[in-house]
This record gives sequence, structure tokens and C-alpha cells, in this order.
Amino acid sequence: MTPLLTGAVVCATVVLPLGMVAFGDWHLKRQIQQRRERWDDIEELLKCRQTLAPRLAAIANLYMDWEHHLIADIGEARRHAMASHTVTARAATETALSWALARLMLIGEDHEQLVHHADFISVCEQIAKVERKLARLILSFNQHTDAITNMQQSPLIRVLSWLRRVPVDERFELDPLLARQAMIELLRLQPTVRPQAPGAAPEFPISERM
Repeated sequence: MTPLLTGAVVCATVVLPLGMVAFGDWHLKRQIQQRRERWDDIEELLKCRQTLAPRLAAIANLYMDWEHHLIADIGEARRHAMASHTVTARAATETALSWALARLMLIGEDHEQLVHHADFISVCEQIAKVERKLARLILSFNQHTDAITNMQQSPLIRVLSWLRRVPVDERFELDPLLARQAMIELLRLQPTVRPQAPGAAPEFPISERM
């Protein structure tokens, strides 16, 4: 066997497979890191919204005594959201908070005093800004989650995932913008009825259109 042929055989049987393993490991680590970074950003925004929620409720409570259940709903949803830790649990509890906030904000827009209340308007705008950022980050988070899931279809990546103890990735099924749109539609169709989110833990897919 000539040296050239020997080199080609070594490259095909050793170097190339090792290169594929190294590239697959690098790509997996990159997706995991980017997903983790997106989740950290999401958690920061969720905490920000949890801070804004009681401020909005406190302002509304000064003028909406007859709608005390709306204030109570926000407080309860916020407590559940703060007590949730897994991706699936956070999606359910944060969705409930999205509905509660959307309901109060929309009803406040038709309230003769709140509609011109500077602080109420300011907090509503801050929450809306946070939720727009959340929608974009959640879309990115789920894209990385799907990428990891697709990569794990490969036997090589499954082995690498097992060696790295990569947990089963979950999508974060929350879309606060869609919750607000759905609440607008419910209030438009049934303005005199107290609208509720469908089911105990509604989950909405992330919209690709921002």
C-alpha cells in the first residue's frame, strides 16, 4: 500500500469520523448555550412583568372597586407564575397572567378615569413593551429547542446528548400578544360577560408574524 493510499485510508477511517464528532459536539454545545441565553433573557422579562403587574393592579384598584375580581385574578396568577420553575409550568402560569393583565388593561381603556390616568397608561405601555420583547425571545428560544430536537434524531448526537446529560428540551408555549388579541375578541363579542381563558392552563403557539 502506497503512503498516499495509507494516508487516505487513515483520513477516511479516523480523521473524518473524529472531525464529524467534534463538529457535532460543537454545534450541539452552541445550540444549548444559545437556548440557555434566550431562557435567561426570557426569565428576566417575566420577572419584570411580575413586578409591573401589582403596580397596575394597585392603580386600577383605586377606581375599580366593583371589579375587584380582576385585581384578585392578577394577584393569584402572579403568585402561581412566581412559584413555577419548569418550562411547562411557567408556560401555563405565565399564560394565565397574560390573560389577567390583558383583561384588566382592556377594561381600563374604557374606564372614564383610568383611560386618562398617566400612571396607568405608563404601566400599560411598559407591560406591552415587555410582552413584545418576550414574543421575539420566545420565538428564538423555541427555534433553538427545535434545532436541538432535530439534531438528536442523529445517533451520534443522541450519544453526545447522553454523555453531556442534555435534558429533554421543551418548547415554551406562551404568546402574550396572542392572549391580548384573543381577549380583545372575547370582549368585543361579549362585552357584558367576564371573559375567561379557555381551560385551566391555556397554551398558545408562538406566532411567526411579529
